[in-house]
Amino acid sequence: MKSSFKSLLEKFRETDWTFLIFIVGIVNVKIYVKAATLVLYILYLLFFTKTRFTEKLPGVSKFYFIMPAIGIIAPIINYANVPNVYWLGYAFGVLQWLMCGFIFYILYINVKNGERIKIRNAVDFFFGLNVLISVVQLIMVMRSSHSLMPYWVWDPEERYGASTGDNLLGIIGNISINNAVLCVLGTIYYLLSGRILFALSCLFIMLLCTSNISIIVTLVALLSILVFYRNKKQFIHGIICIVFILGFYPFLSPVNLRYIQYTCSQFLGISTKKNKTLGPKDKKYYDGSYVQNDSLNKVGLGFSFYKLKVDEKNPEANIEQLKLLKTNNDIHKSKNTNLILNQDIVKAGFY
Repeated sequence: MKSSFKSLLEKFRETDWTFLIFIVGIVNVKIYVKAATLVLYILYLLFFTKTRFTEKLPGVSKFYFIMPAIGIIAPIINYANVPNVYWLGYAFGVLQWLMCGFIFYILYINVKNGERIKIRNAVDFFFGLNVLISVVQLIMVMRSSHSLMPYWVWDPEERYGASTGDNLLGIIGNISINNAVLCVLGTIYYLLSGRILFALSCLFIMLLCTSNISIIVTLVALLSILVFYRNKKQFIHGIICIVFILGFYPFLSPVNLRYIQYTCSQFLGISTKKNKTLGPKDKKYYDGSYVQNDSLNKVGLGFSFYKLKVDEKNPEANIEQLKLLKTNNDIHKSKNTNLILNQDIVKAGFY
């Protein structure tokens, strides 16, 4: 215990905290936050560390600087048909491209000339904070949904269930897909660095965000590592990550998994057998006794349950039924319960 505390304290001392603040600022989606972070950090490098910007521009920075010039060609050719408001949007676009070029150049200088251990520790704390913040946000969602598994909870406003991951904003604090992409980068970085526990922690948060495109990109990246990297350790770690994704994600969000299957089949032109949608002719209902019997008994609701009749010819009637469900659910909020849709019914009526 003491040795772990000492190693953590040593890591604190051997961390470039200004670089950590710089990373947190530049990943923010707000352009004024990026700009302020970039300017302040450049001033810090010039006046406090006496850094000289004499390094040649890396290829990535050149790419960012060239893009605005390429983007102006089409508007100049069609100048007569370009509205004035376009140029304002173009100016903001140029600003973002140029900032990205300068940001990458600053990162390049830091990595090349800075102390590797301090930079590495700063990156570790950055991803560690992101994991910690995301977990806290998940706990808050658990509390508001009154469920330890909000990914299986259904509510009329769709705050939970398949949308639970939308609440995990991470250190970026904007939208969950940015958090998911950040975790994809962290997973690949730690995997190639040979630190599997860090890689799995980033992968875990990425899966909690339930971003289907991020999962597909991660699988492609992991398969590429298995094919093109000959390092045995990285190969084993890549297998572990793939198994973790394929084992955990279907358990976490079966609805999202079905959506991926449907989207891929549509993209590949493969016809899928459509499940029969329950309707009034079937004289059946979507059963809303969502936590029937045991769970409802525990919260004092006895054998109360709700049913949602599906009327395919009158969508407005379905909306009224959902409003009724929400009203009934709100009445029993003091009972610390929530409506949970049976997963078999979700699978039967999703498409």
